[in-house]
Amino acid sequence: MEQLRRELCAAKKELAQVRHELNSKTKQLRDLRNALPPIPDPEQVYKNIVNRCHDFFACTTAVTELDRRLKTLRQSDECYETRLHKLSLLEVSVEKSYVEILFIRYQLRTLFTIPALLNALGISTSGIWRAWMERPQYNENGDPLLLRQDDLERAATDQLSQLHCYRKAIIDMRTSLMDGDRQETVNFQHHMSTAVANLQATLDAALQVMKQNGNEELTGDFCTKNMEDDTYSGEKTVSPEQVEHQRTPTPEGIRMQDQERNIQEDVEFLEEVEELEQGDDLSMQDQERNAIQENVDFVEEVEDIEQEDEVEEGQQLHEDPRDRIRRENASMRQQIETEILQLKQSGANFRQIIDELRKHPTCPPRRFGLGAIRKQGERLMRCAFCRSIGRHYSDSCIEIKSVFVRRRMIEDRGRCEECLEYCHGGTSCPKYDVRCFHCWKYGHHSALCELPDKSEEIAEKRARARRSLAEAMDRIEKLERDLRFFQE
Repeated sequence: MEQLRRELCAAKKELAQVRHELNSKTKQLRDLRNALPPIPDPEQVYKNIVNRCHDFFACTTAVTELDRRLKTLRQSDECYETRLHKLSLLEVSVEKSYVEILFIRYQLRTLFTIPALLNALGISTSGIWRAWMERPQYNENGDPLLLRQDDLERAATDQLSQLHCYRKAIIDMRTSLMDGDRQETVNFQHHMSTAVANLQATLDAALQVMKQNGNEELTGDFCTKNMEDDTYSGEKTVSPEQVEHQRTPTPEGIRMQDQERNIQEDVEFLEEVEELEQGDDLSMQDQERNAIQENVDFVEEVEDIEQEDEVEEGQQLHEDPRDRIRRENASMRQQIETEILQLKQSGANFRQIIDELRKHPTCPPRRFGLGAIRKQGERLMRCAFCRSIGRHYSDSCIEIKSVFVRRRMIEDRGRCEECLEYCHGGTSCPKYDVRCFHCWKYGHHSALCELPDKSEEIAEKRARARRSLAEAMDRIEKLERDLRFFQE
């Protein structure tokens, strides 16, 4: 009996422990059920899944339309501004489709977790749900609609990958458009400079021709006036036929009237010339005598120079060869010394250039391809230029390296230059108090800093100046050896 009593007590303790665990589990299940949001009925869940599948099909149709628009824009021959505007609109459409597909995929994932809860709560069974999902559904084109979660996941991944390819294609097209626009600007400037040069040459030639024609016309007019002075020295008589002819407004009559007017002006001009010639006869004789004397002086100077040259040639013929060698060596030393002075001046200039370049602020180059994201909280960070997620920071983007192109992209997208996102700017920007990593200044993002590019240019200029300085020093050393040789 004592044994049975002990077993009964142990059984009661075990039963009490099991009852306690049961109550605890029941309480946990009750708490879990109370924590669950209101779960719709199975039919509503099924309708929501079907509706989201139709929305997903509409997004895939939109992606196909985006591909057609992208091909059309590639083949477009419109102006630069129109294509860039259409490219911006296309980029917005791509981003919209990308967000819509992500949203639909998350909604479907949430909806596909509800049937398991319905089965757990006893509201529905797996057999009933399987029968509903096997019902045939069709899209707008009459094709079977995707309803299985695995198929939808694969399709969404493919569509997102395709949209990512569209992003890269848009970036490449924008870069190509900007490069083409810069090239067109350069070509236009070159064309305009060539046109201006041609115009200047044409104007110079025209002015030269006008000067020549003006001299010829003056000579011809003077001869014509001398010839017409004898012809029209007497008084002219006009016949009635001539008067009638002058009254007729024909081109020939007009030309005759112009000729008569010119002749009359020439007669007046010759009368004035005859009056002036009487007073200028004496001065003309003085000028002739002065010109003759100048010619005589010039001929005498030429004869003296020729005599000096003949004397120098004779001296060179009778000169001692050793004196000639010494004279040539002296000339070579003078040339070498002059070149050494010029090279030393060039060296001083190169040193000054190097010193000036040292004063410019510089920074280390950008680490393209080395800016991998390692922080766990930044794994989903998107590059502001190539739009890749979690691969690298925007400053280390290897697809868009030019700061000029980066700034144009941020400006075209209407983004903030400090955070590279859509914000109001100013003090409301989250990066307002963040310094640039390269120049340590405020007001711009490190990915848009121009100092790394300028630093590369400065480093290249300093390297060229050092090479030129070394070449000048080598040349000076060689010339000094040659100078010692000619001195010996």
